[in-house]
Amino acid sequence: MKCTGKKYIPVKKYIAALLLVCLFVFVACGDKKQASDYRITDTSTDYGLTASRQEACNLLSAGTVIPRLDDVNTATNSQGSAFQSALVINETSGHVLYSKQANRKAYPASMTKVLTFLTAMRCGQLSDTLTVSENALRVMEGSTMAGLRAGDQISLQEALYAMILPSGNDAAITIAEGLGGSTEHFAEEMNETAASIGATHTHYVTVNGLHDDNHYTTANDMYLIFHEALKYPIFRDIISSKTHTGSFQSSGGLKRTLTWKNTNRYLQGSIQSPSDMTVVGGKTGTTDQAGACLVLLSKNARGEEIISIIFKADNHAALYKQMNHLLEVYGQNR
Repeated sequence: MKCTGKKYIPVKKYIAALLLVCLFVFVACGDKKQASDYRITDTSTDYGLTASRQEACNLLSAGTVIPRLDDVNTATNSQGSAFQSALVINETSGHVLYSKQANRKAYPASMTKVLTFLTAMRCGQLSDTLTVSENALRVMEGSTMAGLRAGDQISLQEALYAMILPSGNDAAITIAEGLGGSTEHFAEEMNETAASIGATHTHYVTVNGLHDDNHYTTANDMYLIFHEALKYPIFRDIISSKTHTGSFQSSGGLKRTLTWKNTNRYLQGSIQSPSDMTVVGGKTGTTDQAGACLVLLSKNARGEEIISIIFKADNHAALYKQMNHLLEVYGQNR
């Protein structure tokens, strides 16, 4: 099955509704609350948080309101801000626990692949067979690869593991070409997917996150994308796997197997989370322009799910140090 671009509701159809919603929110909103007072689900079926009157008029498809959390009562990070933007949300309660420049444009690097996953799940079936092209192997020298070869026949399910665990750029292109016909068309579908869930400050031009100045998102939008991906059990299975041995066929019809390791250092065991937090999994991203990035799902001592996001940490050591600080300070909050 291929993406056709017909299944998404065009955002333009809601321009008229936008004016009405903005008018309503402007009149109805009271004084600005504390960040912890907000619930993601308060004003819409799925998300619905508005941070201020000025930011309240961001429209989701189907007429809901996108969360705009830009520095609402941003807490002070005592460790210093060795990152550009960050967001911590109690997924169970829906409360925003920490927000720093969460509406600032940022480069996602390989965190892009969460939206690639989400779009693939809307376009295809896990049993779909994809063919690895020569083009899928023509990526930037030194970028992360899953080890696929031209002509390999691989299921979408195995390709998703290959894309997310080792962050295989070859797998991301294989998925895009197999389901979208081309990486360019699939990137357009990814933007439609983002818009359909309210991630309207996202614009992607690559399917794997290799740098392009016009390829960006925000911490707010990354939350929405990751939140949506978590609705798929296969996504939870993938991000929580330390390793996975994929099985597929070579161009000659012979069985091939590859073992992929998770790039998440929590899953690798090289970084320990705070004692009262259990890391489930997430997606890493690193380029020179994006810095070190991570979107993470954890559980606190009460079993509540916490989503934490950091963009553009100075390096991997700073990324995990700051992530642990956010989890330790805010992860137990409701």
